[in-house]
Amino acid sequence: MSSLREGRMGESLVNGNTVNTGGSGDHARAAGAAGKKILERQRFNWNDCYNSFALALYGAMKYGNPSITLPQALVYTGQAFVINTDTNVMPMDVFGDGSLLRAALHNLGFDMEMFAANMYGRDWNETAVEQALDMIRKSIDRGIAVVGFNLDNYEHGLIYGYDDERNMLNVHDINARSGGELAYEAFGRRSRNGTPIDPELFVLVLKARDAFPQLNVSRYNDKDDTSYRKTLHTALSLAIRHIEDDGEKRNGRRNGIAAIDAWIQAFEAGTAHRFFTSYNLLWVTSSRQHLIPFFTQSAITHCMAIQDRALQQMMLKAADVYLSSYGAWLGLRDLFPFPKGADTTDPHLRSEAVRLLREAREAETAGLAVLHDMVRHLS
Repeated sequence: MSSLREGRMGESLVNGNTVNTGGSGDHARAAGAAGKKILERQRFNWNDCYNSFALALYGAMKYGNPSITLPQALVYTGQAFVINTDTNVMPMDVFGDGSLLRAALHNLGFDMEMFAANMYGRDWNETAVEQALDMIRKSIDRGIAVVGFNLDNYEHGLIYGYDDERNMLNVHDINARSGGELAYEAFGRRSRNGTPIDPELFVLVLKARDAFPQLNVSRYNDKDDTSYRKTLHTALSLAIRHIEDDGEKRNGRRNGIAAIDAWIQAFEAGTAHRFFTSYNLLWVTSSRQHLIPFFTQSAITHCMAIQDRALQQMMLKAADVYLSSYGAWLGLRDLFPFPKGADTTDPHLRSEAVRLLREAREAETAGLAVLHDMVRHLS
């Protein structure tokens, strides 16, 4: 998806006013001597997935590949499979060291560049904001919005425009649903929900390569079939790595099924954090709900398209298994509703939570077996 207007740093642009053209997004019309460009703002519902990083990433990918769906984005990036926690149940870290995500995005036809300061183990420096702004300008000039953090809310969101004359970014997140602005001087220096904090900054930039893989299950020629199978094989192999604890283990974190074990230990020891238990359950359920339509729809292909009935049966089995898993996670979310949560040390709630976590673990283990079967079939 491209902007209606092209502009680069130092270009002479016309007029300086942002106008609403009456189309499906916000557009910019020319202006001044300073660099300025505003992309069309993506239209999606931030409530569709409370994993704000995954949803912002989906929004960025749609600028390069408009046909990608949210379930596809969540599965192929691995975000639908991410569970990580420790025995205190601190907030999930869905980025980690970025290696699994980088491989997933490469599989989808994107290269990834990330910059962080005072986040993900990176130190803050006085040039951090300008470094990030430079990355933002270049990405927006290429026509792809940038994933950022704490733009109008202490979550991830999208940066889809910049104006060097006004020193202003155009931002989009769960608070700024219709678009908003963030001054350069406040970028990386906002409070956390009203509480002052040290500066921290994160941006993730995508670069689209020449072609995107076949993601639609209906493929009509050998080239598309080969692309579909290869891309799915890589994506499910990465999903297995998430589930089998091949992820960031900083500060005692575990991933996948091992994270469920850590969560059980936290409830049994009475150390599960009240708020972050409810917060993490919101993230897990809102991401995992998209596994069910993904696998169901992946079992349904046009009658004239290439058929692989064995794979389609595995897709239906995966949909069934992950529906069972989702039921257990949903039961947990009902026990500890976001944002008020509930007392994780209450004997009845603790007992029920452990039962449901074991139920989720059993379903996740069955799901892992199906994923292994699909990867072997696609090899």
